[in-house]
Amino acid sequence: MSLLLAVMFFTFGCSSDDDGGKNCESCTLQGSKLEICENDNNTYTISFEGESEIINKSELEGLDPEEFVDLICVLGSLEDL
Repeated sequence: MSLLLAVMFFTFGCSSDDDGGKNCESCTLQGSKLEICENDNNTYTISFEGESEIINKSELEGLDPEEFVDLICVLGSLEDL
């Protein structure tokens, strides 16, 4: 199972963007861009399909933003299997 996740991680990998001075990570989930951007106050803004939500760093469950967005995209792609 971990081999499958590793393959999917590299297949659906994320990209790093400099979005107007913000450090952002993104991937494509179900044909739409999922993006997480670091804010100045230990919070992150997650955006997907025109919706945005601000989360605290603790809500990343110990993952860095790149790992977090990759995990969401990998898990989301499993629904298509």
